[in-house]
Amino acid sequence: MFRSIFSFVLLGSLLFSFSFVSAEALEPTRNPNYSQFWWNRLGQTRSVPSSAEVTTRSTPSIFRSSRYVPRTTSTPIRTTTRRTYRNTYARTNTSRGTQTYRSRAASTGGASIQIQTFSPTSAVSNSLADPVDLFNIGVHNNSNTSRNTLPEVYLLRKMEFQVLDKEGSFVSYSEFVLDINGTRHRFDRDGRVTVSFGSGNRITRGDSLDLDVKLILDEVDVLPRLGGGFTVRMTGASVISESSGSTVKTTLVGRSTTPFYTWNPFVGGSSGGPATVSARQQTLYGRTLGGGEVADVLAIELEAVDDDMLLDSLIVRDVLTGNSLDGLIEKIDVLDTRTGRVLDTAYFSGDAARFDFVPNIMIPRNSSVSLLFRVQVRHRNGSSSRSTNFKLGLNPADIEISSLSTGRDISNIFSAVEGEAFLISNGGSGAISTAFDQPRLTVVETPTPVYRFTVSNPTSDYMALGRITAQIGLSGLAFAGGMSTDDFKITAYDRGRDYIIGSTVSLPSSNQVRFDLDREYLIPERESRTFSISASLEDIAGGSQSVATLLLGDGVLSTGTLSAVRGTGANFVWSNHSATPHRETSDDWISGYQFNGLPTNASVIRD
Repeated sequence: MFRSIFSFVLLGSLLFSFSFVSAEALEPTRNPNYSQFWWNRLGQTRSVPSSAEVTTRSTPSIFRSSRYVPRTTSTPIRTTTRRTYRNTYARTNTSRGTQTYRSRAASTGGASIQIQTFSPTSAVSNSLADPVDLFNIGVHNNSNTSRNTLPEVYLLRKMEFQVLDKEGSFVSYSEFVLDINGTRHRFDRDGRVTVSFGSGNRITRGDSLDLDVKLILDEVDVLPRLGGGFTVRMTGASVISESSGSTVKTTLVGRSTTPFYTWNPFVGGSSGGPATVSARQQTLYGRTLGGGEVADVLAIELEAVDDDMLLDSLIVRDVLTGNSLDGLIEKIDVLDTRTGRVLDTAYFSGDAARFDFVPNIMIPRNSSVSLLFRVQVRHRNGSSSRSTNFKLGLNPADIEISSLSTGRDISNIFSAVEGEAFLISNGGSGAISTAFDQPRLTVVETPTPVYRFTVSNPTSDYMALGRITAQIGLSGLAFAGGMSTDDFKITAYDRGRDYIIGSTVSLPSSNQVRFDLDREYLIPERESRTFSISASLEDIAGGSQSVATLLLGDGVLSTGTLSAVRGTGANFVWSNHSATPHRETSDDWISGYQFNGLPTNASVIRD
């Protein structure tokens, strides 16, 4: 009995609650299946809650049908629709559209800027007819609205971009132009540009504004100074509300920096040919190098043609004799001629020395770098009397240089470059120069000074003279009684006086005179001596008179004893005193090959 009464009360409560949910459920005549449906659902309940559970339940049981809306909240459920935006990423040029984002978050109001960058599939040419694709940008209006407000309209006010080269070597970017939907905007010298948009760039709610951004290489002549390529990035954007003029919160989606675009060295450029490296030898005169001496022995200018180059390493070699130089040269430095900075230091192994440049030396296209090679000669090498002549050079196979644009090694390269020949003296060395104090021309039939010269010894070792040869030319004069050995003599000149030096005079040719000294003439370390050559002259023309004199050197290196070197026909014979002990019979006598100052310039004296 009690259970029946409770079931009746429960059923009445349920029916009472349904009357507030749906009026249609109280009119079974409209749909007779409703009553049966509820009774069927009620009959499926197999357990009845206790009175305590009934007391604490705050809401009735919920039943669902295809048209039933539960009363769970008073806030209406807002539905949204996804708008599909037009995709304009397809491209037919040398760039490939690459979507750099996966999905866009649900709209939270404001504006969003979606950026798609293009990945270059080939190097950029310098054809002005082919702008470089950079970005496809979509600016979207994601503003929210309500029943009591009108849809908000946004205006794209400005965008900012910057172009950068890879190495930071480009001087001015003002020849670069940004193209946005056919409108051009020039970069400033620092590579920045601000693009301002007019009122025509209105973006209504739910719509988007599509922008195609390209770079135009406007001036080919300045492009060869571009450091291998470039990249462009969007640095900022401003969107405002049309109605209020206030700035709208903007969300950036995607990658704002392009990949690195390389400049194609095989298209155009200054000469229209392939990228090459040219090299020129800069003049340095060969001479004798004594122990401990530092000297510049090779100067080369490398020029990058039609591409930017990176110099990685190079090897200089003795191209004259291939002699081993490691026992004679302490070290060799390579310097930047323009700055004087030492770029690398190397040491000879046999006849070669290798330089590795870290970091690599960049040579901008159609520009050059000047390299100066400086050696330091070792001090006297024990008891050895060895002297070596050498000539440094650079062969194409001994240089590693690559294109900054492509990364490939440059194979189209210069011919071999050679410097001047030098002589390394394992001991003292010397130099000859025309003396400042030249004699006055005196025409007499006895030997009178016609030329003075000075021999200096800048090293810490003795040096000695064994033979001197002069060439004498006359104008308006003749040798007294015809040219003979008794018309000439050589003297030491000191403090205005000449002192006789014993010598044997010979005449190698009609205008040359040779003096073989009876004894070697010593010149102490770091001292110098001045000598005079005298000749007997007579007047034959009665007009203008002059004598031109110069000292001769040798084009071939000869070494050995004094008599042996004289026997080779050398014009000048000297000794660096490298033998221990040194004598006229020791093998430390050398010809005048690359002796400093030989041949001398002609000195002319007139009446």
